[in-house]
Amino acid sequence: MIEILSSVAGSEAANGRQKDLEQNSMGEAPMPCAGRRRLIVLCASLVIAMSLIGCGTYQGTGGIPGSPMDRIPTVTLNVWPKQAVTQVQKAIAAPPLSLRIDSVQDGVIVTGWKEYPGEIHIVRRWPERTRFYIVVNPDFDDATNKSRVVVYDQTQEKADERQGWVDNPHLYRRDRADAVLQAIK
Repeated sequence: MIEILSSVAGSEAANGRQKDLEQNSMGEAPMPCAGRRRLIVLCASLVIAMSLIGCGTYQGTGGIPGSPMDRIPTVTLNVWPKQAVTQVQKAIAAPPLSLRIDSVQDGVIVTGWKEYPGEIHIVRRWPERTRFYIVVNPDFDDATNKSRVVVYDQTQEKADERQGWVDNPHLYRRDRADAVLQAIK
């Protein structure tokens, strides 16, 4: 009797497996239960891993604010653009900035490099240097009487004295650009 029950149970299990492997209504063989479990576990693991890692991008050490307009230090001057260029040149060459002017062309002023202590990486500070691109444009609302001054910064760093300066596009130094704008006002 036990042999008959075990053979009936064994044949039912075999029939169940056979049905799992037969084609379904779409003509595809269904996945065995163990394969489904592995797939579910794999998908769940990927979802958990991605949520732990995150999908954001590297913001750099300077921390860029959210709005694109917040990122660009800007000031409006109540002088026409050509006079504004002269005013900006005098302001950045004078103390406290005392920046060298490398070039002036079509309302764009490029300053020389100014060195800063930089941030601590692992054990020590990496020196940084920043130069500024100052763009003087006519104001949109009153182009003949007002000028808009925009300051962009470019910062380089180096790990040690033997290494040359390296551009780091993730370094955004809003505080340095704001200091230039304060001198211009």
